[in-house]
Amino acid sequence: MAAFAGEARAEDPLASVIRAVRAEDEGAALSAWESLPEDVRRSPRARFLRARILEEAGRYAEAAHAYGFDAKGLPAGMETVVARRLALAQSRSGECAAARPVLL
Repeated sequence: MAAFAGEARAEDPLASVIRAVRAEDEGAALSAWESLPEDVRRSPRARFLRARILEEAGRYAEAAHAYGFDAKGLPAGMETVVARRLALAQSRSGECAAARPVLL
């Protein structure tokens, strides 16, 4: 997950979340995410980061729900990554029928 987070710059609105991710503290990362301004939380990058944090924390049903966003604002190729991560989270939370078309 740190590879997606990249280098956190002080002016990056996600910097506090990224620091917590790097410290492998999912609870602190989610708290930092929740404290972000609403417009930042709505960004595709912030939404993906939250979904990955939930997935890392083993909160698969929540992660599956969090992956249900429009990934068009992410870098090229990330729409496929989001679809696969959604399917993995669905399968891990018992929603195998929903995950099946993507995973097979």
